[in-house]
Amino acid sequence: MIQFSWQYAVTNLIALAVEGAIAFRCRRFDERQLGPDSLPWIYHAGVWADILVLTPILGLIGPFVPFWGQKTIFICGVIGFLASWLMHRNWTNHCPIPDWINQPGEFSFSKGKITWPGKYHLLYAGVVISYLLGFFLLTPKDTPGYYQTVSVVMGLLGLFFPIAVMLPSGQYRESIERRFIIQADAIAQCLGFMALIVIATIIRLVL
Repeated sequence: MIQFSWQYAVTNLIALAVEGAIAFRCRRFDERQLGPDSLPWIYHAGVWADILVLTPILGLIGPFVPFWGQKTIFICGVIGFLASWLMHRNWTNHCPIPDWINQPGEFSFSKGKITWPGKYHLLYAGVVISYLLGFFLLTPKDTPGYYQTVSVVMGLLGLFFPIAVMLPSGQYRESIERRFIIQADAIAQCLGFMALIVIATIIRLVL
C-alpha cells in the first residue's frame, strides 16, 4: 500500500517559498527586478517542476526515511551535493544571460557567478538528490508498498524533465541562439539527473 507524508511535502513547499523570498530579496524574482532579457525565478520552469512534481515525490519518499541507516545516508548526501554542485557549476559556466541562479561574465560564454538564490538552490537540490538516492538505494526491498511507490515516483520523475526544460514567455526568447543554449543546457542537466537515478536503480536491483 502506498503511503504519503504530508510533513515532507509541506516542508518542500516551505523550502521553495524561502527560495522565492531570497530571489525576491536579491531582485531576481521576476522580469521587473532582473530585466526583460533574463530568466528570473518566477519564470524558471525548473522552479515549477520543483513545486508541482518534487512535492508529491518527497511526500511519497518520506515514509521510507526511517528505514535508512545514518552512515549510508551520509554517503548519499555526499553524492547528492556533489551532483548538485556539478549541475550548478555547469549552468553558471554556460548560461549566457542573467537568471536567478547565475550572473554571467562580461562576455558571452565566460564563466558566471552563482547568486545567493542559486547557492540556496544548490543546497536544496543536493538534499533532494540525496533523498532520491536514499529511496532507491537504502530502502529494504521487502518494505510494504516499496515497489508500488517506486513505479509512481519514476512516473513523476518522467514528468519532471519535460516541465523543467520548458521555456516561459519573455523577451529573451526573441534570441533563437539564447533560447537554444538555455534549453540545451537545461536538457543536459536533466539527462544527468536522470542518469543518476537510473544508475541508482540498477545498483539497487543488482544488490
